[in-house]
Amino acid sequence: MKRHYIRIIVIILSLFITGLSMAQPPKPPTPPPGGSITPQPPTPMQPITSPTQIAPSSTPSPTAGVNISPTPTLRGFSASATPTVTPTPSSSAPNRVFVSPTAGRRFITRANISQVTELARIAPPYQNGIVGVDFSPDGRYIAVADNRGLIHLYDFIALRTGDSAPVFSGLVGVDVTWDVEFHPYRDQLVGCSGYGRVIVFDFSGAELARLDGTNHITQCNYSRDGELLALAGRGEVRFYRVNDGVFTEIRSGFGEVGINDVIFSHDDTILYTAGDNRFSAWNIETGDEIWSVDVGNTWSINPLPNGNLITTGSGSRVELYAPDGTLITRFVGHSNDVIENAYNPSAELFVTGSWDNNLRFWDATGETTRILHTLNHGEYIVDVGWSRDGALVASVGNNGLLILWGIP
Repeated sequence: MKRHYIRIIVIILSLFITGLSMAQPPKPPTPPPGGSITPQPPTPMQPITSPTQIAPSSTPSPTAGVNISPTPTLRGFSASATPTVTPTPSSSAPNRVFVSPTAGRRFITRANISQVTELARIAPPYQNGIVGVDFSPDGRYIAVADNRGLIHLYDFIALRTGDSAPVFSGLVGVDVTWDVEFHPYRDQLVGCSGYGRVIVFDFSGAELARLDGTNHITQCNYSRDGELLALAGRGEVRFYRVNDGVFTEIRSGFGEVGINDVIFSHDDTILYTAGDNRFSAWNIETGDEIWSVDVGNTWSINPLPNGNLITTGSGSRVELYAPDGTLITRFVGHSNDVIENAYNPSAELFVTGSWDNNLRFWDATGETTRILHTLNHGEYIVDVGWSRDGALVASVGNNGLLILWGIP
């Protein structure tokens, strides 16, 4: 009889312990050898309708001592396209007093390009991956867009004093803000969200105009004269005029599968688009296709002032094309997808940013195709920019950092 009671007690205790174990949350998986962790995509922020200006928080520091293989957050990105490159850590650089590009900074030229190095790094509030960057035309400001729906505006005058807090952080949408662009001559900038929302801000962070209900936006760009704003997404481009707080649609079309980039020619007569299957040139007045080149997925397309094109493709291709779409030459050196490029003001040099973490500098004239200089951002690069005075290059990417490069 005693054994029977003992058996009953053991069964009850076993059931009780099993119930406790089932109530506990599952243990996290054991990290792979070497501590490499692949994080999940960030949870989108909840919508904030007011105010659009968000008070900056303390600037976080990059994670140290952890080898993280991030999932790129790119225009048109899908999980099947995840690169397999292992990020290499960037050289550690102390925080420096930031210097305005117009405050005695040496311009980057072919003669001194080997001296270009990291000058400063900025970690915006609410740190996350950064997917867009742009310099203001007058060189005083720089803005970034992140994958939590925010844009952050920085003033180089404040940065020069060591104050790395943004002028404002504005919420555009609950999805990734894929692009941020300065107006060519007004004190305004626009943020374009994958959520389908577009907001124009002034330099204090006040909202000047808002457009809701558009297609998923992957890229936005102003015409050179500032009269048109091109919004690209879901296979088409829409032109808008923005005056007195109102978006007025002018036309739509320029069909391209999975548009990754859109930009106007220097004289605003041609619109260039880059998509999943090709890149194309369009007559802005008629909307007719002038030519296209079927090279597969193309991340970006960028016209030089003289009309030649640099296009960066899927894989490691960097190519220079003539105005009629004829291939002139190819630049070899990246080991993974080349995502964006930018020119210096004289269009003699250009820089490319890649999933291989590297910035590479090239001769834009095509006289030589060798790599002129290489710098490492530390993780996947998503966008690059070159200041209008030619003194600074900026890179942004999955490590959540805006890094400024130049000559000390």
